[in-house]
Amino acid sequence: MYQPLTLSWIGGTAKCQYLDMTDRLEPPAMADGYGVSLAYGCLLDVVRSVSLVIDTEPPGVNKESDVSLETVRSQLLQSSWCGLLAAMALLLDASTEDSTAENILRSMCLYSSLAARLTLPKLRDSFITAVCKASLPPHYTLSVLKATPSTQLVSGAPPSKDSNEDGTPDATDYRHQVVAVGTPLPTASLPPSAQQGPVMLTAKNLQCMRSILSIAHCHGDLLGPAWHIVLTTLQHLVWILGLKPSAGQGGQLRVAKTSSETSAVLTTAVMADLPILANMLSNLFESSSNLSEESLNHLVEALITISGESLQLAYNNREPSLFAVAKLLETGIVNLGRVEVIWRATTSHLLEACSHPHGRMREWGGEAVCVLIQTSLRYQHNPPLTSNPKLQTLLLSPLVELSAIPHPDIRARQLDCVMQVLHSSAEVLTQGWPLLITVIGSLRPQHSEGVVRTAFQALQLVLTDFLPLTPHNCLPLAVHTAAKFGSQTQDLNISLTAVGLLWNLSDYFYQNQDSLKDSIIAEPKILPDLPGYKDVSV
Repeated sequence: MYQPLTLSWIGGTAKCQYLDMTDRLEPPAMADGYGVSLAYGCLLDVVRSVSLVIDTEPPGVNKESDVSLETVRSQLLQSSWCGLLAAMALLLDASTEDSTAENILRSMCLYSSLAARLTLPKLRDSFITAVCKASLPPHYTLSVLKATPSTQLVSGAPPSKDSNEDGTPDATDYRHQVVAVGTPLPTASLPPSAQQGPVMLTAKNLQCMRSILSIAHCHGDLLGPAWHIVLTTLQHLVWILGLKPSAGQGGQLRVAKTSSETSAVLTTAVMADLPILANMLSNLFESSSNLSEESLNHLVEALITISGESLQLAYNNREPSLFAVAKLLETGIVNLGRVEVIWRATTSHLLEACSHPHGRMREWGGEAVCVLIQTSLRYQHNPPLTSNPKLQTLLLSPLVELSAIPHPDIRARQLDCVMQVLHSSAEVLTQGWPLLITVIGSLRPQHSEGVVRTAFQALQLVLTDFLPLTPHNCLPLAVHTAAKFGSQTQDLNISLTAVGLLWNLSDYFYQNQDSLKDSIIAEPKILPDLPGYKDVSV
């Protein structure tokens, strides 16, 4: 039965509506919903009071007391959280106005941040899980997030109380304003047959989604392992709404423009909100540049875990979610100032995605790795990349490792990346040149003519435009690579042209005898395997 709220809540202000009427002879009639309104106001004021107690430093604290102030504050939360969460979860599920739901969500987010600050992970995760459950369709969450007695009621309350006579939900009820219909994201915990039916998102689900984004954005340093709960929920919501990454956007999600790209059915109202939600998501990951290194590692580990689950599902030929791969790319781009913190973990996982048999997953793994490499080489590092050969090796190593992946589409994407690096970042490379030449020369018999041609174009560019930039110790490698192209059988014209490149290299050696002599004096074995190298030595 619908119970309207008769009181507007203002924190710290008590409205004694009926106590002011005690002088009357006849007791006043109590309005419908007054009891639940009073309970709603009391709950919000309890959370506000607890927050003030924790945030306010009391005067005249006895520092010699056996019990510390932190212990008292922690006990205050531990003694109140369970009842508050159960009550607010029930009220959140029953609320029919967005302003009421917003006040409850703010209180739940506030309580979770208090628990996080006092290092109470169980309390923090319980409140965050409750908000996450409220953001997903009813009964959807039990397979995604662990249900606990205190959060079971968030989205599991029976809808019959506010239904029409025929049992259908009242369309005017705020809770039943369906704004999107989509397919559920497949999960490893459920068989495929249990995931076929469409699911519906309401206006309240999206309001809860905004609260999740707000929690993560404002309190990302306090989430710790709870990042996994938050990101799992966001991945499912993004899937239902049909938001997908697009190439060239740095991992940002966009609204699908055609019915072939998504099966989601969206109302006009939510279509206007989707770009805002996608922008909020991007802002969340862009703000990861402000996280501590520990929190950034928690965020990246959560994304890798979620992406690993998508990789496993894709082995069964199910359409994978690309949310985690795209957001790994976006997180990596905004944290290039401390690239050593997450580079190895991020690129190792993306290389795993590159070798996946599912074409779409492999495509996005290659996109993410190559965009990260290109962006990292253009970034203004401190100290500069030109004087940091160790960092050059770190950044280019994933590009070299792509050569071990036999898929031709990954080889093509790798060579495109090499061409981009040559055109945009050649001047910053010193010790990176041998790695680039090694990538160019990684030929396989199964490579197509187009792939071999692209690789040879890259080699021509190196040997004609950038040879003066390369260190002398990679000249034998350049000769060996040109010889590889001369002996390949996919394209005869390339073999003949490669012989011409070897002549060009000979001319280069002849014209630069003086500098080569200086290099040989400094490093006698600089040209150990070039025929006739003794003739140019001292």
